[in-house]
Amino acid sequence: MGELKPIIEQSFNQYAGAVLQSRALIDSRDCIKPSARQILYSMHERKLVHSKPHKKTANAVGMAMADYYIHGDASCEGIIMRAGQPFAMRYPLTDVKGNAGSLIKSGNWAAMRYTESRTSALMEEMFEDIEKNTIDDWRDNYDNTKQYPGVLPSKGFYNMCNGSFGIGIGMSSSIPQFNLREMNASLEKLLLNPNIEDEEIIIMPDFATGACLLNPAEVKESLKNGSGKSCLLRSVIEFDAKENCLVVTEIPYSVYTNTINAELDAILEDEHNPGIDRYNDLTGKTPLIKIYLNKGANPQTVLKYLYKNTSLQYWYAINLTMLENGRYPKLFTWKEALQSHIDHEKTVYRRGFEFDKKKAEDRLHIVEGLLIALANIDEVVHTIKTSASVSAANELLQKKFILSDIQAKAILDMKLSRLAHLEVEKLEKEKVDLLYTINQIITILSNEKLFNEHIIRGWRTVAAKYGDDRRTKITPMQEKETPKVEDKKVVVLVDDKNEIIVEDHFEKMNTSIKTSPHYKKKFKLGAITQLLSPIYAYANDGKIECINPASTIKLSINAIGLFNVADKKYILHVTNKGTVKKSLITEYNGFKRNPVVGKLRDGESVVFVGAANDEDYLLMLGKNGKVSKVSIADFTATGRNTIGVKGMATDVISACIAGENEYIGCISDEKYKITVCSDYSISGKNALGYAIAENTIALTTIPKKEFYLIENGVKITYFGASEYTPKGKSAQGNKTTKDAKFIW
Repeated sequence: MGELKPIIEQSFNQYAGAVLQSRALIDSRDCIKPSARQILYSMHERKLVHSKPHKKTANAVGMAMADYYIHGDASCEGIIMRAGQPFAMRYPLTDVKGNAGSLIKSGNWAAMRYTESRTSALMEEMFEDIEKNTIDDWRDNYDNTKQYPGVLPSKGFYNMCNGSFGIGIGMSSSIPQFNLREMNASLEKLLLNPNIEDEEIIIMPDFATGACLLNPAEVKESLKNGSGKSCLLRSVIEFDAKENCLVVTEIPYSVYTNTINAELDAILEDEHNPGIDRYNDLTGKTPLIKIYLNKGANPQTVLKYLYKNTSLQYWYAINLTMLENGRYPKLFTWKEALQSHIDHEKTVYRRGFEFDKKKAEDRLHIVEGLLIALANIDEVVHTIKTSASVSAANELLQKKFILSDIQAKAILDMKLSRLAHLEVEKLEKEKVDLLYTINQIITILSNEKLFNEHIIRGWRTVAAKYGDDRRTKITPMQEKETPKVEDKKVVVLVDDKNEIIVEDHFEKMNTSIKTSPHYKKKFKLGAITQLLSPIYAYANDGKIECINPASTIKLSINAIGLFNVADKKYILHVTNKGTVKKSLITEYNGFKRNPVVGKLRDGESVVFVGAANDEDYLLMLGKNGKVSKVSIADFTATGRNTIGVKGMATDVISACIAGENEYIGCISDEKYKITVCSDYSISGKNALGYAIAENTIALTTIPKKEFYLIENGVKITYFGASEYTPKGKSAQGNKTTKDAKFIW
């Protein structure tokens, strides 16, 4: 057994290394995996290129497997299809005609006999100058009959723009996508200044599916080090008030809509549904999911829930592990990755220039030999005619005119038409041009600035030809907490027929008080809210109904009061008999289907429903004209269908919930006033309360900034914060009509 252990370890390590080198990781120089490189090179070699007509994908698959590819035809087709998907590749490397798949589900492309494929125009840029011996790393195919490049020239384009994800044995890689224009600009900066600070060349990921990047600061640090915090991506969602639905138009990269749909199905079946009624996935070439909300559901609340519980907000890891020189796995920093490609392009350009220089020198050598022959044409012709054979003529020409074997052969191959005077002039001009070209290349190779200018010109040309605008928006988290929907302050009014009227917020004019226009309707309730923020109506039988100011027209219950639940944890209801029940808001499942707040005893009816936190207070106005102030924390939260406990030791006619420093509006017989919650003494549960101003009949929580007063149901008066002064709990109020009500 002891002898077997090192053999197993060695074999496993060799296998792990082979997987990393030949399958899982990309080469830092061209950012392409070996399998993809084999297939794409086969397509290039077999002329399945962008400048030629499309051919069946089966053609490309068959050729790749015949030439280099060692895995199955299904995986070969998958690489070709995915390389052509605009939602998978930031810059597609293949051009697929037909169904190459969609964002609905991974791998849902048509069979290879139905699609047609060729390399994209940008992919051909990566092969530029491969015939000029720019690559010295060539590898044997599976039967040692052909060779394919171990890396592509990649002039002008760093395929890191397309990102990569790979899992090997003991190592993995996760590289986000980037914008071509921004990438080439960063490469240029680093080329010109190798000591440049990381912050000046790091660019934010730019994914094919767009979406919003919420943590740019963390991502920058991860790219700087090569790993760290992941990209936090959030879908682009807009609210359609007309259809009362959330419209998803961009989703995080690597997420498919069937995943989101499955999560939405689970939410619809869950009792904690935040207010989703149904959804419709209309995704085609781009994502389009419509999530319809229940009547009155709060779009902001639903959005926050979806971001937290579905893949509409998702992570993409950052791990820049790549193969160094195509051999050894290494975690690259951002700067090291860019430098690796720059060094590769320098080698490619240098070898390309040297190839062109050698080609020009070889041609110059032949041209010089031809010019020597033309200058001595009679003797050359005589030498050839008197020679016993071609080889003998070749030797005599070399000896007589001091020519090389190549020059002599070129002379022997020369056509008689080249003896014309114009042909001689052409050769003399070609010699001048060749000398100029050779000198130019020598100058470029010896001058770093000129050499770098050629590389930069390549980056700029490719960026101008194939670059595009950013798709992923950089939106730090705190700026993205609210949905991109128009939301304005409105006044929601409920008339005596339970119909809803929504008015734009009445602005304070030159006078201190502005009276609303006259209505034919008579209003009994009202609230100040945001257009997209629901409020809730309640009836004396305990039923709750949600009002969405953007869409609700009429209530189905006979409302006696309104409340909202923004940033609150509990729902409380108070009955006419002084019973109080406290429940978690989550018990009501988004207030779907007009739930009842709790059980009522015989003879009980609800006089108040409101939302609260533990630090708030419940103020109850008894029939005895006294107020009892009880801490919300003193009540124990119970289930939705419970009765509650005695909150006040007398019948209750009105109640409200307020924080310690919030204002309380009091309505008495033809008077109103504003008091402060802290003026009221705290009492325990089931107390009689403390005396306040005589004839008080209603309590309402009032915002500190503004409120409205309904008088006679038709006159609506606006009050700004500077237009009222809080009074004591026993003080008399200001004159108003008998049935006045506050709009809070």
